[in-house]
Amino acid sequence: MKYNPFKTLPQYQLPAAIECSQKTGCFTWVIYEGEEADDTLKKFLFKILKATGLDPEKDCFVKAIPKGTKGKIAFRGMRYLLNFGINPEQFGWKLKLPLYRSVTLGNCQMLQVEKLAVYYQEINSKSRVKSAHLWEVLKNHFNEKSN
Repeated sequence: MKYNPFKTLPQYQLPAAIECSQKTGCFTWVIYEGEEADDTLKKFLFKILKATGLDPEKDCFVKAIPKGTKGKIAFRGMRYLLNFGINPEQFGWKLKLPLYRSVTLGNCQMLQVEKLAVYYQEINSKSRVKSAHLWEVLKNHFNEKSN
């Protein structure tokens, strides 16, 4: 802001909104904690999404959110949100999302699960309790979505 006619009032910078910029019609959003440049988690996520019957390149808007990032999510066009462990308060939402349970807010169905890294770490373990739970929840969530 170059000119402030109200010099006694502080100037605030609004956080940038995260919007689906790549295509219209991407109703399913998937957000996870990570860096855009880190392909390891993204490839792992794409395998999960493909197993649920989604094409991550066509059906989804996938966004890596760096740890500690504060921003705002614009709900425009979003019908489904799969959130891998990012606290909703980071986006200015005053709500608590329960883990592994679908919540509907307006026209958007949200599913909060653990951080993607938690499931990635279970790949080589014998006990994949959290991954199995994730798989059951995703099957139910995306079966409801297709009905």
